[in-house]
Amino acid sequence: MKQNITDISVLIVTRGACPLLESTLRSLKAFKYIYICHTPNGEAHIRNLAECYDCSYSEFSWGGQYPKKRQWCLNHLNLTNDWVLMIDADEQMTPELEAELRNLQRKYDLTRYGGFFIRGHYVLDKKVMKYGFSNNKLCLMHRERMRYPVVEDIEAKGMGEIEGHYQPVLVGHKFKTGQLKNPILHIINDSDEWLDKHDNYAEWEAFMVTRRLHPKDPVPVRNLLKNFARLFPFSPQLVFLHSYFLRQGFRHGKQGLVWSKMRYHYRKTVRRKTYQNRLKNRNLK
Repeated sequence: MKQNITDISVLIVTRGACPLLESTLRSLKAFKYIYICHTPNGEAHIRNLAECYDCSYSEFSWGGQYPKKRQWCLNHLNLTNDWVLMIDADEQMTPELEAELRNLQRKYDLTRYGGFFIRGHYVLDKKVMKYGFSNNKLCLMHRERMRYPVVEDIEAKGMGEIEGHYQPVLVGHKFKTGQLKNPILHIINDSDEWLDKHDNYAEWEAFMVTRRLHPKDPVPVRNLLKNFARLFPFSPQLVFLHSYFLRQGFRHGKQGLVWSKMRYHYRKTVRRKTYQNRLKNRNLK
């Protein structure tokens, strides 16, 4: 029988109802130390789930200042381990990634690393989207060697208490980042719900683009491509072509087309809101 993974603490930050959280917790049964930091909105079942799955539970109330939620957890929660795996409440561990994490210390000299990128394969209509597009987040980190940067987005709509779509950064130049091979699953419970949520994200993204506040990505090539996509006037069309053809989303049939359209819609919404912000700024001058 396999022993629990005891050298990595799992941190899940949640808000509101979180209908997929129990599935996430079931996928994490190999981890001994799991922490849930929740922003309640009148629901009690998150605390009950934490107790049922033997997780440490704490609540967060944002005061409208930095640090935001993830960095606050790294600063203030009494985490058992310095190595922390950040997982969202709509993500699920895979057996392959679990096995890779068990062998992490044998494969890497962890004294040289600050964190590791982990790819996320989206799941749409119960189909794992291995093609089309996968995100890549620096979500396994040493809590003292990485931090979430202050990006001056307190005034932005759409994100609020949680850090936006940017990566944590290394503290100093002594450490480096690595890339794990196996993915985590990111579940899209409902495409309309995803689009509604990302309409809020687009508000934040447009604010960041308008004010040029995005921090540098830890990987220079990724940073260059992201900056190009933000400035390119036909980025929605480019995103669709990249997802459906270049990344072969068409291999997933209907789901591949739907997913590529969803990415197109998000990027188009960001472009529209960015234009509105710039027009508003001109009128104020």
